[in-house]
Amino acid sequence: MSIRLIALDLDGTLLNSKKELTERNRKALETCIAQGIWIVPCTGRTSMGIPDFVRGIPGVRYAITVNGGMIEDMEESKVLDEHLLKKETALELIDLVKDRHIMYDAYIGGQGISEDKFYNHLEDYRITPEIQMLVKKPGSWFRVLWSM
Repeated sequence: MSIRLIALDLDGTLLNSKKELTERNRKALETCIAQGIWIVPCTGRTSMGIPDFVRGIPGVRYAITVNGGMIEDMEESKVLDEHLLKKETALELIDLVKDRHIMYDAYIGGQGISEDKFYNHLEDYRITPEIQMLVKKPGSWFRVLWSM
């Protein structure tokens, strides 16, 4: 049996603790791609949250995003399949956790959307400094949309 596809997580798997792609991992991906193996990043982020240094590797075309909720063709900027929560279900879940110390966010139109009470206190939810930098970087895939 030959390997035809490798799906791998970004944070802590493909990327190191500083959210960087090591040269060793880059070479491994390029070797696999040269052998005709599809490399598919998998992430809780949207496809816009996949770093350019991963997206830009020739042969990295498809991604599984939003914690498995979407399959995307990044080259065509096209959603191939999606299985997202219904609005009513999401609102029920928010209602269940609103009085607990739990951070939640939504993905709308390819962006992560959060309340300012979370966004401005990411460290209170044990969000690593590296992820905080990604989220708060100007032009990021993540932003604050509302305040409750």
